[in-house]
Parts: sequence; C-alpha cells; structure tokens
Amino acid sequence: MKSGIVVIVSFCIISLMQVSFLPHLSIAGWTPNIVLLFLLIMASFTSVKIGIEAALTGGFFLDLYSYLPFGSWIVISLVFFITARYILRNYVRLPQYI
Repeated sequence: MKSGIVVIVSFCIISLMQVSFLPHLSIAGWTPNIVLLFLLIMASFTSVKIGIEAALTGGFFLDLYSYLPFGSWIVISLVFFITARYILRNYVRLPQYI
C-alpha cells in the first residue's frame, strides 16, 4: 500500500518537473523524457505490480499535460514498461555486486 502511494506521488512530481522545468533545458532541441527513464529503472529493479502501477500513473500524468488524445501516454507507458521488462529480464544480465 505504501509503495503504491510513493509511486503515485513520485511520478506526479517527476511529470510536473518534466512539463514545467525540463522544456527550458533542451539539448539540441531534444527534451529528455524522465518519466520513461524512471519507468526503465522501475522495469529493471521492481516487481511487475509496482511497475504497472508506475506506468499507469506516469502515463496518466503525462496525458494530463499532453495535446495527444487522452490515454495515448498510458498505452505508450505500458507498452514501454512491458517491453523494457521483457528485454531486461531475458537478454540483459545486470552485474550483482551485493
């Protein structure tokens, strides 16, 4: 329960930072999408349940500030999370130092 609330609040803050602060720091006309970056981190280090919650939450908050039809970022985030998780679990071996 607490992890779900932490995910929702953190992706709210991340998406607000992305739409308000990061457009002013574009690199060669390219604005990084930190919500998708954090979804990639969630795909590699968390469970499927928490990752899907993160994808839904991040997609919802990006949809609130997007000009695209509502639900498009939710679908993009879910597909990105599932694809990244599949690739990271089956084809990438992360070093285990602990």
